[in-house]
Amino acid sequence: MHRTLFPIAASTILCAASFHSIPVLANGADLAATCAPPPMTMVQQRIVDKASEGVDSLRRYIDITRGIHALYMPDVVAWLDSRRAAQSRCLAQAGTEAGSTAQR
Repeated sequence: MHRTLFPIAASTILCAASFHSIPVLANGADLAATCAPPPMTMVQQRIVDKASEGVDSLRRYIDITRGIHALYMPDVVAWLDSRRAAQSRCLAQAGTEAGSTAQR
């Protein structure tokens, strides 16, 4: 049975939706805190850690834990991409709004 990343998909949707309702602050540190991703499960954190080590490390982790977590490379890559895209959108939107606020 092929399962997708159970809590990951829901948290990604909630994360992307919540980025649009966050108030924008002018301070750079506040901006980073505002666009911080939601808390991750232990498995999600391991995926991010392995992805930062490289594709081979991520692939090995997925292969080793496939029977435990039912992870599949295309699902993991899609989740990582959507997580990065949501973070980039938040930072870009916050930067644009902060720039327009500073010009006033």
